[in-house]
Amino acid sequence: MICVSVYNIIAALAISTYKQATIYQHKALDINERELGLDHPDTMKSYGDLSVFYYRLQHTELALKYVNRALYLLHLTCGPSHPNTAATYINIAMMEEGLGNVHIALRYLHEALKFNQRLLGADHIQTAASYHAIAIALSLMEAYSLSVQHEQTTLQILQAKLGSEDLRTQDAAAWVEYFKSKDLERQEAARKGTPMTYASIVSKGHLRYVSISIIKL
Repeated sequence: MICVSVYNIIAALAISTYKQATIYQHKALDINERELGLDHPDTMKSYGDLSVFYYRLQHTELALKYVNRALYLLHLTCGPSHPNTAATYINIAMMEEGLGNVHIALRYLHEALKFNQRLLGADHIQTAASYHAIAIALSLMEAYSLSVQHEQTTLQILQAKLGSEDLRTQDAAAWVEYFKSKDLERQEAARKGTPMTYASIVSKGHLRYVSISIIKL
């Protein structure tokens, strides 16, 4: 399996040029499918990694095709309760958000939250990541008061786990203030009967600890 390892390394090195990385990742996927089979963790990871590269290239529909394939194989070989399922749900949700399917994204995010709470605990950092991702999705629906509630939960978990000085905690605090400001702006616009100035929050990104990587072994 030296060959596939080389392709994986080259793909990682070429990550700044995602078109080239995608070519090498396809080669790695082909070899993993042939040599290891569909039920091997490396094959599932190859599908997930390939979806990442297509997502970065803004080929979101193709990215969804490959990440859904990774999810299908994960369910087929490991069952629906595998820890990597939650991470995969979050990634699918982010891609659905990019296509404007926020309601679909929210369904995946709530499932990811339930997985993380059950498998990792209510106060785990990845559980906080789920709360933050839901806050983002809710803001896309202009449900800013709910975004504030979810982000405050994110902040509480990170403060307890990482302390107030950690950059991820500071990010969460900034998001709380941002959502509060947008909620006030929405209320003021409603009071005046004027349309609210809209700028997609997707451009602001997600917290640093929310990884787009599909399989976390």
